[in-house]
Amino acid sequence: MAATDADELEALAAQALRPRVKELLLLSAAALRTESKASEEAAPEVITAAPLPVTKSYVDIQTCAYADENDDIILYWELPGVGTVGRDHIQTKFEKDSVVCTIEGYNSLNYRLSVGPLWGEIVGEQSEFRLLKNSVKLILRKSNRGRRWDKLKREEDRFAKSQKDKKKDTKTNPEDPGAGLMDLMKNLYETGDDEMKRTIAKAWTESQDKQRS
Repeated sequence: MAATDADELEALAAQALRPRVKELLLLSAAALRTESKASEEAAPEVITAAPLPVTKSYVDIQTCAYADENDDIILYWELPGVGTVGRDHIQTKFEKDSVVCTIEGYNSLNYRLSVGPLWGEIVGEQSEFRLLKNSVKLILRKSNRGRRWDKLKREEDRFAKSQKDKKKDTKTNPEDPGAGLMDLMKNLYETGDDEMKRTIAKAWTESQDKQRS
């Protein structure tokens, strides 16, 4: 469109009699041609949508066979034909008291073995896995070499947890039903502003007066 307009302006300039008019027409035509050339050279902006994050789903496994050797704990994860998957599809994460092994693309599914908390501590940097024909072998290097493990996993300290829960319940639901409310009122008084403190003090005074009467 701009080039066509420029042609028409140049045609008018050729017919113009006054030099000033001819100059203005030619300048306008030149400006239109410059605009047309710039629009043709400008590359269209390509907007690409950001790729959506890929969320992988796993079949979670939390049990496996194991053997206790002098320096290592050996985990055996039996998976028929897993040797065809390839080492690059297997990832391991060894922590001091847990291990996670993931296998992607085994029988068109992703599998994850999670074991922990372990009965004893391991050295993650010295632990490794070996891919066999029908299983994955995880070799966990013990922190205390030569020490036998009673079992693979450590039971959570239920007694300590129950004592903690009991202490929490005692604080929130003590024998004195009003103690929990008192703690709440005290906390509000200590952290509240002047207006809050006056309100709490007034409520406390009225409560005490009612108890005496």
